Amino acid sequence: MASEDPIDRPRGGLSKADREYLLDDRTYDSEQAERNTRARIRKRLLHSLLDFNLALEALSERDRRQLFSMDGPHSELPAGLLGTIGLIYQGVTDSGEPTFEQILVEGINRAEAKRGYIADVEFNVQRRPLEFDDIRTRMKDGEEIPGIVITEMLQQGEIEMSELEEYLEQVSDSESEQSPE
Repeated sequence: MASEDPIDRPRGGLSKADREYLLDDRTYDSEQAERNTRARIRKRLLHSLLDFNLALEALSERDRRQLFSMDGPHSELPAGLLGTIGLIYQGVTDSGEPTFEQILVEGINRAEAKRGYIADVEFNVQRRPLEFDDIRTRMKDGEEIPGIVITEMLQQGEIEMSELEEYLEQVSDSESEQSPE
């Protein structure tokens, strides 16, 4: 399935106008109209997050399995899940309390309790600044680099498209050498 245009997707937590605004496809005549849009987006996202609590408690296993099926009309789901976790992580770490680990542990335990289990959860994040020169060296050595890091390098002009093409060719060649024939 081809990737859907985010603006033309059916209504979710955000309206088409909200997505247009977030993707810089919409401008407003006044600062007040823009402030109103940002406030409306925050409110909709808050209520969407609150709806997840209801869904955890009330959504049937059958509906949950259908929702999280990774094929067919849900092929975009992994990107949505990554964005959801990323936004929650950023928002919670920006606010400080409760910690992301506390929320993660409690959320997993609530889900497992519904299945009749308790979970031991370990979570560890080790942050370091993006060092573009180091990443460029790792790319030349053929090390696997997360796509989001490469995207950030492209957006910041830290890597040329020709360097990216060379890296992708190198990674592709090393993968084909490792695959059994």
